[in-house]
Amino acid sequence: MKNSRKKGGFIISAELIMIATILVIGLLIGMVTLRNQVLAELKDLAEAFGTLDQSYAFTGTLQITADGETAQTSGSEFEDAVDAINGDLIPHTVLIPPGDYPGGEAEVIDIPTGP
Repeated sequence: MKNSRKKGGFIISAELIMIATILVIGLLIGMVTLRNQVLAELKDLAEAFGTLDQSYAFTGTLQITADGETAQTSGSEFEDAVDAINGDLIPHTVLIPPGDYPGGEAEVIDIPTGP
């Protein structure tokens, strides 16, 4: 009777070690998969930020009043440079779902690469 109790405890311990090992292996695989998916989404976000064009330009104004007084504003211009690392040279295709703009139909827009 005493021998059967000792063996029963050994079997339960072995089962717990086996279950714990399987759970740890599954947890590690799940964490690696989660890491890879988060990195893929961050890469997509970085490529989206890289394709933004921040160029602008505006002309100056000149105003002459009847008294001969003048007011002037100079123009300015900035041209966004191509940044190959952030995805400016990667062509993108954007699908606009129906209802997102006044036309109401789905549209596919091809965004060209940098200069």
